[in-house]
Amino acid sequence: MAKMKRNRCEQDGPIIVHVVPGRCAVCASTERAPYHRVTRHHFAGNTADGRPYNVIVRRHTRCLNCGQARVDRAYEFVPGLKIPPWPPEPPPPKSPAASQEVSPPQTPPADGTFRDPEPTA
Repeated sequence: MAKMKRNRCEQDGPIIVHVVPGRCAVCASTERAPYHRVTRHHFAGNTADGRPYNVIVRRHTRCLNCGQARVDRAYEFVPGLKIPPWPPEPPPPKSPAASQEVSPPQTPPADGTFRDPEPTA
């Protein structure tokens, strides 16, 4: 038996997305070339108006009005995305056996003779 299709408008509630169109810093135009070099960075925080985010998306583009290059940045919240804490936990301390002291290299005396150091007990 086939799965019954749902109408797209029969969802549990409206999906609300807050998008501010990017503007050129030179001419304030919103006309742009297609995006390229889109990168997504997983980083958690809050926007200036208090909304949480856990993904920063950077999209490179160019203004169609004046040709100025720009990077449009968007902050997204993806529910259920697990982000490790930052800064990461420091590594555990090394065991004493693993960290043996290494003596510094010896330089030969001015007369050119080189002797082994006396053993220290």
